[in-house]
Amino acid sequence: MATIRILAIDGGGIRGIIPAKVLVAIEERCKTRIAQLFDLIAGTSTGGILAAGLCIPAADGTTPRYAATALLDMYKLHGGAIFRAGWLRKLVSLFVGAEYSPAELEKQLASYLEDATLKDAVTGLLITAYDMRAGAAWFFSRAQARSRPNDRNFLLREVARATSAAPTYFPPARLTGVGREEPVLVDGGLFANNPALCAWVDEHEGVNAQSDVLLVSLGTGSVPHPVTFSRARRWGKIRWAQPALGAVLDGQSDAAQYQLAQLLDADHYLRLQVDLPVENEKLDNASPANIAALEAAADRMLADPDNARRLADMCKRLQRS
Repeated sequence: MATIRILAIDGGGIRGIIPAKVLVAIEERCKTRIAQLFDLIAGTSTGGILAAGLCIPAADGTTPRYAATALLDMYKLHGGAIFRAGWLRKLVSLFVGAEYSPAELEKQLASYLEDATLKDAVTGLLITAYDMRAGAAWFFSRAQARSRPNDRNFLLREVARATSAAPTYFPPARLTGVGREEPVLVDGGLFANNPALCAWVDEHEGVNAQSDVLLVSLGTGSVPHPVTFSRARRWGKIRWAQPALGAVLDGQSDAAQYQLAQLLDADHYLRLQVDLPVENEKLDNASPANIAALEAAADRMLADPDNARRLADMCKRLQRS
């Protein structure tokens, strides 16, 4: 049985800079584009945007268009414009609507992803979203797009918009052309902020629980955030909104990490995650100072001797497989 190489990228807003830096390091070490190293790339939210960008075909239709450095630059150059809102919109969003307009996000997705579709991806692709209409998980899959082109092949910019529609941050994405019950999609982090486990059991690209896999899972930073009973007991609906969303995202990500660590040994599974201080936790803080801090955190993680050794070993195996 051939080894299946899987890359999974967590959600985390502007903190996608952290896995983007890791992807740059992998490409520099392997001298190969990410999509040419992996058989399946899975992503949620900001990780879904990265996954889509990694799989965009070049003019020949078979090789990846973007190096990881181009996607890192996307965050650094355009993050500030994507996460920009006036004080009035921020105030109103406490009661109605999303904090940010999706216009700039959609503009950048259109610029980078153009008219490429899901079935055009140069390697296996799995991106998560959540359908509010049906109350169910939604998976965008390259294999499904190829087997059901009439109702499961979407523009990758639509896929990226759907997976990154984080509640309270951006409005939901409406997906058309899929029948009478058009899905209303929000961030896949509601059920799979860490999509690694979903990718490991996905059968659309020939992966299942019995597959021999090499799995690289990239986090977007973990923030210790203790909340005392005396504080939480006084929170109302508005005050609970952001902490509850953070608990959903972090809790699922930690659960997937724990489960995979029990199922796969270190020769088959590499999870790279870094602790962040509270001042760098915000998913929408795209200030130059915070971007620099996120890059520095990624550099520290990559410089850790144990991480460096395990990443080097995994890169050798990726190139041999």
